[in-house]
Amino acid sequence: MSLEALLLKTLLWNAQLLVALFFIAGFVSFYLENWGHAFRDKTLSHSRQLMYRVLLIVQAVFF
Repeated sequence: MSLEALLLKTLLWNAQLLVALFFIAGFVSFYLENWGHAFRDKTLSHSRQLMYRVLLIVQAVFF
């Protein structure tokens, strides 16, 4: 394998890693926001908190 091919392969892998990190950071941010609504926000009704808890399970299983 030539040096150019190895460099190209490394650059492409780094680009994929960067895109994955952005998606992971977005998911964690969204999940933590919903966690706050489900467990820490005492101004929400109990049924609304349950809805957010179900949403957390759906996020964890399907995303």
